[in-house]
Amino acid sequence: MNAELRHWRPLPLGAPGWTIEYPVHGWSSRTTALRLDGDRLLVVNAGRTVSAAARAELCALGRVAALFVPNDFHHLGVRSWLASIGPVPVLAAPGVRRRLSRKLGLAPEPLATECAPPGHARLPERLGPAEISFLVPPGTRSGEAWAVAPLAAADGHAWIVGDAFFHLRRLPRNLSGVALRATGTGPGLRIGATFRALQLADPAAYRAWLLAELGREPPALLVPAHGEPLADDDLPARLRALAAARL
Repeated sequence: MNAELRHWRPLPLGAPGWTIEYPVHGWSSRTTALRLDGDRLLVVNAGRTVSAAARAELCALGRVAALFVPNDFHHLGVRSWLASIGPVPVLAAPGVRRRLSRKLGLAPEPLATECAPPGHARLPERLGPAEISFLVPPGTRSGEAWAVAPLAAADGHAWIVGDAFFHLRRLPRNLSGVALRATGTGPGLRIGATFRALQLADPAAYRAWLLAELGREPPALLVPAHGEPLADDDLPARLRALAAARL
């Protein structure tokens, strides 16, 4: 992995935070830190192999106030992050908290869903007020949930997702790359076959919800846990086309 990718980079379009890639199984994944109020940060997808130096670099940018687990596949770095930064709340979608409790040995705190429309959530009150909110898709078995952040340099919002979308510009030249190509997970913007097969319990419900969200308040920036951030005027149309073709 290129050395420069081991450093935190500002998110595109003035989204409030930073992102970093980390190595996993011969390719890469992504951790994102979103700014809350003051100097507090919400870490989305706390990567296990984010280096100690990178974590120290993040601490110079702000104080980690909570970790957000975007689905029950992306929990492996939580314990090491808590060991290095100290005890902070671990947040997850309501439907996956029991499974994560068994895997982590601690009980994640649920996102707040009171006074939120179906499929939406917000930060627990003590972590707000903040402009960060969440989308909680129906029909998943993995507890996939997305952080939503405002943009300073464009209309719309950023979606910071788990495994729902991949955007791998190039595939690694190893067995992982072969598997990614075989499952339709790359290269380019994709919904992979593994997401549909392993993480969707009700594809029809998920598809209907996704299309409704794309019509209601579409993103101008997509920040996937796997691949590069994607800012594109045609992003909503591309996501709708993917949903029609792959779900």
